[in-house]
Amino acid sequence: MEKKLKEKLWAYICDDFPELGISLEDTGRVSIYLEESLEAVKPLLNDLIGSNAPQATVVETALEALRKPLGNSRYNYIKAVLEEDFEQQYLRMVRSGTLRFEICNIIVHCSEVFKEMGFDDQGDVDRMLRYSIIGEVDNYLNTAIV
Repeated sequence: MEKKLKEKLWAYICDDFPELGISLEDTGRVSIYLEESLEAVKPLLNDLIGSNAPQATVVETALEALRKPLGNSRYNYIKAVLEEDFEQQYLRMVRSGTLRFEICNIIVHCSEVFKEMGFDDQGDVDRMLRYSIIGEVDNYLNTAIV
């Protein structure tokens, strides 16, 4: 079950937090991160197993606990901004196969705005955050060769 949870967490990271996945791969910390994350939810996992919860419930509940510390996905947020507000550039990135790479670069470019405006607390509900991010994405797209 632990192997299954690690695989599911890694798949989630690759899909929704590729910037984290790339960083973990670059530093050789993928296994360490997954082990530490699993270790943090072991008490919950043991409680669920001890209560004879169905395996599907155990896996889903543990996976939810593993995902929680990651917070909101900046990757998905930037992707949605690109799709909605920069459709031509978004489609060009999709066609060229650079979408994931460019979104990761845009996340770095927007990191101060995310931090200052509390993205991890607000998520995608803050209108001023969205306007600020749109401005930063526009700046990135106008200065980068995309």
